[in-house]
Amino acid sequence: MEILFAANGAGLDQIPGSHGGATGQYNLPALLISGEHDPFAGEDRTAKLASLLTNARTLIVQGAGHRPHMLREQSILVNDTILEFLAQNPIH
Repeated sequence: MEILFAANGAGLDQIPGSHGGATGQYNLPALLISGEHDPFAGEDRTAKLASLLTNARTLIVQGAGHRPHMLREQSILVNDTILEFLAQNPIH
């Protein structure tokens, strides 16, 4: 299952099994990836969303825009980070 949420935290209250509402009440492993120059979900918005989660890890890809996973950006860094995150947080 893939769940996407707006960078401002909208939709977090709709996560099945969450007990959200107040900052830090979402204890779900999360990996938030943004490009340094992303006009939609940049570093500030990513940090805001991470502050709503107690188990969040962030990656701000230096020099990247909105699609840091694309080949012309830093796809190897992004892919390696995702694989590491999944290895540390297996889906049951």
